[in-house]
Amino acid sequence: MPKPLKAGYAQWARENIDFDPDDPQFRRRFAGNVQSLQTTIEQSDAWSSLGERLPAFADRYREERGFGLFTGNPQKPGLLRKSIESAVEKTFRINVLENQFFPNPPYIKGTHQWLVEDNLYRILKDLVRCRIVCRYMDGPEYLCSLVHESMQPDLDVTYKSMESDLGYYSWHLSIPVTAGVMKSNGNIVDENARYEVQITTQLQDVLNDLTHAFYEDKRIGDAIEPIPWRWRPHEAKFQGVYFGHTLHMLEGMLVELKRKILKDQHDD
Repeated sequence: MPKPLKAGYAQWARENIDFDPDDPQFRRRFAGNVQSLQTTIEQSDAWSSLGERLPAFADRYREERGFGLFTGNPQKPGLLRKSIESAVEKTFRINVLENQFFPNPPYIKGTHQWLVEDNLYRILKDLVRCRIVCRYMDGPEYLCSLVHESMQPDLDVTYKSMESDLGYYSWHLSIPVTAGVMKSNGNIVDENARYEVQITTQLQDVLNDLTHAFYEDKRIGDAIEPIPWRWRPHEAKFQGVYFGHTLHMLEGMLVELKRKILKDQHDD
């Protein structure tokens, strides 16, 4: 069976995996469930703790590394909800585009299973997310480690670096939360979900806002790009992608400069 294109995904999903991403009732349930998930996060001890501890984390970074962790006073970030369109596109990527076992189910969390409405809230970790911006390249990993340390062993907090060949660089924290989710039969069931804290640098944050469309095109594209943009310096994609990689290198040089400044001050 050939893989369906994006335009035919909804029909394929209805006919093959008993999942209708265009069903209005599913879409209403999704909106309500994600709103409920956000409310549960905002009322959780972990979320309150994160906001309260940011100033202390900033103080510790300054004491250890001599510079500010954030540009200004640390503020609790605002939460953002994933749109239904973005969530459906992610099911398409996982079920079809990135599925090495197609037409069989993809391998997710230790088992072969389709990503459908029933397990959506357990598997997708970024249905609710936020972003924290640090000044320097060594800030995101540093902050991840402190948040992880502060929430363990009570919570299974995980974090990892995220980078792509399109010039995206960030660190992602994943924090668990239990929230009520309405199922397709109308029952509300407690689900073990997660939310994502994206931690990046000030310069990468600006660039990401400009180049986000490149990543979406890469994820959802059905066909091979007709133009070899890597050989077209006048293309916005060429400039954005390679500026992202160059910026990452420059940020690394800034971190090394910080260390040399502190070393010289200490030697004096």
